[in-house]
Amino acid sequence: MKDFSALDSWLKVSTWDSLHPKDDERFYKAVYSMIRSNDELVDSNAVKNYILHFFGKTDENTYHLEKASLFANRYDVICNFIYENKIAL
Repeated sequence: MKDFSALDSWLKVSTWDSLHPKDDERFYKAVYSMIRSNDELVDSNAVKNYILHFFGKTDENTYHLEKASLFANRYDVICNFIYENKIAL
């Protein structure tokens, strides 16, 4: 079972979705911690679903869905970079 709990430190801050540099820093640190705590990279759809679940949102047309998708895509870019460059973590 995948461990997403490292994302909580970023998601619990009220400005998690602001794209402010400090929130971005929290996002990147949380993603790094999550990657380190799992044996393999987590699917970006699972990250999106975790964000939605964290906020108790499951509606298809919500603000949270838009933001969850945005950050799942950002996570996917990070994973692709790690994979393509064969970076060992």
